[in-house]
Amino acid sequence: MAQVVAQGSNPGEEVEALRAEVERLKDRLARRPPDFTFLGETIAGDVLSELTKGGKLTARGVQTRGEGMHGDGGNLWLQVTPGGRSWLFRFRWGAKQQREMGLGAVTEVSLTDARARAAICRRLIRDGVDPIERRSALAAAEAPAKRTTFKDAAQRYYDSKKAGWRSDKHAIQFPNTMRDYVYPIIGELAVQDVDTDRVLRILEQEVSDGDGKGRLWTAKPETASRVRARIEQVLDWASARKMAPGRQRGAVERPLGRAATGAQEGPRRGPPRRPALRGDARLLDSASGPDERQRRGVALRDPDGRQDR
Repeated sequence: MAQVVAQGSNPGEEVEALRAEVERLKDRLARRPPDFTFLGETIAGDVLSELTKGGKLTARGVQTRGEGMHGDGGNLWLQVTPGGRSWLFRFRWGAKQQREMGLGAVTEVSLTDARARAAICRRLIRDGVDPIERRSALAAAEAPAKRTTFKDAAQRYYDSKKAGWRSDKHAIQFPNTMRDYVYPIIGELAVQDVDTDRVLRILEQEVSDGDGKGRLWTAKPETASRVRARIEQVLDWASARKMAPGRQRGAVERPLGRAATGAQEGPRRGPPRRPALRGDARLLDSASGPDERQRRGVALRDPDGRQDR
């Protein structure tokens, strides 16, 4: 700030002088042209006023020129066709490659703005950047990411893994269990939105088991375990490819373990049993013998492997 107070002046005069200086600065800033931004580049407002002077076209000429191409200078051209008037930036890229980049319609982009856009394009070219490629990259970055559904992710996981499975039976079981139990509930849901509550809805859905109806988790425990394991595999595969957030281990198993200790829904033969849950041997059915626990534990560790029955 310039020196505005004379030595020996009284405090009241100092305050008034400072206020006057502040007002002058405010007025100067208010009259300063605004900055201009295009293709991620910015031109300061005071510089912009100089860059946009001195072209061959006038605001009136832009509206009255006949059909054809009319140059303004600095690689900027006005294109007039029966369909309308628009701006083009013509430039040479590489050894001899002539390229054209649209800068917008005259109805939306004024002569001043078109010159500013052309100035930024020239700056990019001097810096070794193709302005057309810059525009494409910015558009791609701003476009919303394509949402991958759980069904899409499951199909891609299946396609990538089925060749390595050791039994044709499992190549059939995977899509069938997804079709029958999973897709009706979360198939069209974005894979990143699949949470514990939705997986629980799948495992607690009502099904028929020949003796009546019950929840999938209790009526068909072997099938439910395989369904849960396959859902986990798809989510882990999607998480590794940044399609979904990482999962908290045990988030599904804990509530199901508690629910499975309750009364059975519908008539059953034999003692109640629960499927083994990967990573938590404590939830094995205590009524099952050691051979049964071992068999079920192996089946769950590799639900699509040779020993899954």
